Amino acid sequence: MRPRVADEVRRKLWFFEHGLYDAAGELACGYARLLGDEGVRHAPPPPVRFASWAGGDMDGNPNVSARTILETLRAHREVA
Repeated sequence: MRPRVADEVRRKLWFFEHGLYDAAGELACGYARLLGDEGVRHAPPPPVRFASWAGGDMDGNPNVSARTILETLRAHREVA
């Protein structure tokens, strides 16, 4: 049985919840320390951005629909 779109999304978001967010926080702190006062004055862009195609790849999964995309966006919002 093929995984459902929601299963794929849940599997991908697990990595955000169980490691990526913590690692990004540590990276941001190190980045801020490295830039020091200069970073405060000039507000550089963040060192990392998150994105995910999981649940929205209409070209790769025929089960993706407007409904599943809305569910995916809700799941991403909850995790964020």
